[in-house]
Amino acid sequence: MSMLEWQDSWSVGNSSLDDDHKRLIGIIQKVGGRRTLSKDLGRVISELEDYAKYHFAREEKLMEEADIPGLQEHKDSHQAFVEWLDNIRQTFKSQQARRLLTDQVDDYLQDWLKNHILTTDMSYKGLI
Repeated sequence: MSMLEWQDSWSVGNSSLDDDHKRLIGIIQKVGGRRTLSKDLGRVISELEDYAKYHFAREEKLMEEADIPGLQEHKDSHQAFVEWLDNIRQTFKSQQARRLLTDQVDDYLQDWLKNHILTTDMSYKGLI
């Protein structure tokens, strides 16, 4: 997959959340840009876990305060990402799986980010 880069059309109309999404792109670039060494993927997974806790809580709070419809579905989407990430961490413990995971993590993260921001997050554009 090609290197993922921020596009202005991905803006959800909230600079803080846009900055969070740009940070996620930066994390994804660590996986795909130079094909992260498998030993470094563990650090990227930890960074993703920290990001998910912070960003998802902030986004969900803003959505709740603005009474955005579809909040539960949005939370479910976030929870699915957290569960995927937990599965990756568990699989990563296997030495044999580490190399294969790098490509899979890159592909999944790029697809998830594009689909989540461009569909799910756009539902609150202009409302937060």
